[in-house]
Formats: sequence, C-alpha cells, structure tokens
Amino acid sequence: LEIKKEDLGVSMDTDLKVRRERDLLEGIITIQNQGEVTVPFEYRVEWYDQDNVQIETPITSWKPATIDGLMTKTLREL
Repeated sequence: LEIKKEDLGVSMDTDLKVRRERDLLEGIITIQNQGEVTVPFEYRVEWYDQDNVQIETPITSWKPATIDGLMTKTLREL
C-alpha cells in the first residue's frame, strides 16, 4: 500500500488487512484522518506473487480519494 498526500500538517493512520474473497485476495485498507481538515490523497495497492514478482492489475495505478477531518474511511480492492 502506498499513499501520497499533500503536506497539510495532518497525520493519517493506515491499516491494511488481506482476506480471500472467493478465489481472489481482497485488500481492506482503513485510513483515519487525525486532523480537522479534508485531505486529498492518492493510493495504490501492489500485489506480489509467491516469487515476489509484482502482479500488474488495474489497481496498481494511483487512484484519487479524499477523507474528511476526524473521519475513518475503508477502501476495498480485489
């Protein structure tokens, strides 16, 4: 998981969990904005096979998102 955000002096905590959904892996990303302002950010999830080779998927590219102040957001990616 990679996250890029503007430096607004705001701290964001992240947590990544992975679970199997049918025959796919699902990444569940929880982001918590500890500041009082809305923070725009971009994120991407990179998957690797058993040989540590990156698997190219549509979610490998950066995706834009925002999170409001003092909120928690959950993102899910297959």
